[in-house]
Amino acid sequence: MDRDRPLVIALNTASRELAAAVEQLTAGLSPEAIRAVWGQAALDAGLSGRRPPVLAGGEPVAALERVADRIHSAFIAYEHCADERRQLAFDVGEAQAGMVAALLDAGVPREQARRADIDALAAGRLEIHDTTGEASA
Repeated sequence: MDRDRPLVIALNTASRELAAAVEQLTAGLSPEAIRAVWGQAALDAGLSGRRPPVLAGGEPVAALERVADRIHSAFIAYEHCADERRQLAFDVGEAQAGMVAALLDAGVPREQARRADIDALAAGRLEIHDTTGEASA
């Protein structure tokens, strides 16, 4: 959990950055314009009725370049965090498999080993039930 929380926050931040950058490009465009550029599914996002910020000001090409850079940076950040999260999930799976194997080697029944509470195990409070349902420490 300690490693996952910052990754989730970073994923959410990157996602918001992507959405904000797209908003710079789409705010106020007509449904026809959005459909022509992004397809029918883009209309589900709704229209704000405002003029796209990239068209405001005197240098729309420079504004488009800045937005493109924001989109690229946010996408790279999102992709990086998603990769880290996939690696974390793999690491957790490997650790769980190792824990289950160790419990099986110690004589814990398979179902109990698979459902073992890691915090209880670490604290020495894991109850192991034999096949008769009797608890042992």
